[in-house]
Amino acid sequence: KINGVSLTLEGEKLLENIGQAFNSILEVEKYLTDVSSKNDSLIIGAPTHIVRFFISPIIDKFLEKNPSIHLKVVEKSTNSLKGMLQKGEIDIMIDTSFTINEDKDIIIEYLGSEDCCFAGKPELLANCDTIQELSNKPLILPSVGGNLRKIIEEYFSSQNIKVIPQIEAYTTETILSFVDKGYGIGFFYESSIKELLNNKSLVKFDDQQIIPSITLCYGINKKNRNGLLQSFVDLLIKEK
Repeated sequence: KINGVSLTLEGEKLLENIGQAFNSILEVEKYLTDVSSKNDSLIIGAPTHIVRFFISPIIDKFLEKNPSIHLKVVEKSTNSLKGMLQKGEIDIMIDTSFTINEDKDIIIEYLGSEDCCFAGKPELLANCDTIQELSNKPLILPSVGGNLRKIIEEYFSSQNIKVIPQIEAYTTETILSFVDKGYGIGFFYESSIKELLNNKSLVKFDDQQIIPSITLCYGINKKNRNGLLQSFVDLLIKEK
């Protein structure tokens, strides 16, 4: 009742219906805002060394084409990223070969391969011609649990050699800093130290046995698939 005027029963019913309709409009507006926000954002997950040496240039090109998007890069371990991908907390995961079993929403595709090598200061690798001689040198290796470390352990195991590193580190940057100071011989993606090999700051261990290459893959959650994600995947495949 306002200023002595009351709504009729029909008026009260009409007011109630208008209120419900208005609330519905607000809900639709919120939904459309959320969808628009989702479609204008991209969350990429990858270990630090993958971001630094492989996808950073691709991200640069993607941002040139999509300057107004909200981009987030999550740098975590492989196991953490797999959990986030399954929960839909990241849109795409990029890493060396990985699997996520019994989840029909996850699609994992092959991207390409990268060569690996042992490298160090020339004086450390002088007269080092066999894997046995290499194993007796101070080695600076990726931490236990990562895919690169698994490759190294399988490589030495195939030659019946047990390797004990002098230094272990999580990131390629940290390994490289120790190698650059002459503390030991590191294990790298060859492309990550290409410039240092070209200018002879570092040299590769010249092995008669072929060191296994690593496989790069990407994984997406079908529930998070949208046009922006697909355009990033297309660029990723093209550039790799």
